[in-house]
Amino acid sequence: MKAAILIDGGYFLKRLGRVRRGIDLLNAEAVDDAIGQLVENHLKQLNKIEKAGHPYSLLYRCFFYDALPYMAKGHLPISGKAIDYAKSDQATFRLALFDRLRRRANFAVRLGQVRKERSWILSEAAQKAILKGTRTPADLTDEDFYPGFRQKAVDMRIGVDIASISLKRQADTIILVAGDSDFVPASKLARREGIRITDAGDGMVQVQVFGVDVFKPQTGEVQSEGTDGIALWMLDTDYNEESFFVPGRPTPLSYPHQRRGA
Repeated sequence: MKAAILIDGGYFLKRLGRVRRGIDLLNAEAVDDAIGQLVENHLKQLNKIEKAGHPYSLLYRCFFYDALPYMAKGHLPISGKAIDYAKSDQATFRLALFDRLRRRANFAVRLGQVRKERSWILSEAAQKAILKGTRTPADLTDEDFYPGFRQKAVDMRIGVDIASISLKRQADTIILVAGDSDFVPASKLARREGIRITDAGDGMVQVQVFGVDVFKPQTGEVQSEGTDGIALWMLDTDYNEESFFVPGRPTPLSYPHQRRGA
């Protein structure tokens, strides 16, 4: 069994600061270590089932997706002060992080681009203050604006790799660390090809469903089905093994003599 681990770098970095409060998000070495721990933890979890000689023997490849920093020069919107984005803390951090990740075995760095679609964007807080009359345009400073950058071709690379890994049968399991629903079509393709997809959200419980038993009240039978027919997930915090909810109905249906529910 082989597993591929796909990490959306932008999502990972946003979540990392919340789940590890003390980490320096501009320290490439610390973030590299955190990524290594994430990969190791998932492989150890898989190895509890597969019982391979070493957890890393299960790894096909780990992919980290991000974008090259914006490297041009510009000027701040109010003061007009010159700014070199290539020397910014974010650019320095990301370039150092990419270099560290490339040194890891079985690790690939997939990079899109950052483009400046708009010059400067007024922050939401500043907009609200002006509309309320608590501030005037003359009060604005450089800190009230942020550059109109946008990542390009990052999500596309993730989707293409999911499809390629699935169609070429390069891995049996794909662990996806991302928070974007854009990957749903590619994930469905992988499942149709027999690949297990695990959505590895930080701090969340992961449940893998291979099928579902559906009770048919018309016949009293329990019919086993695949996962394609699951339209809605609901968490029953007080399950009594007798009731289940049907979407669209205001109250639960109860079958006292039926001990299995969908």
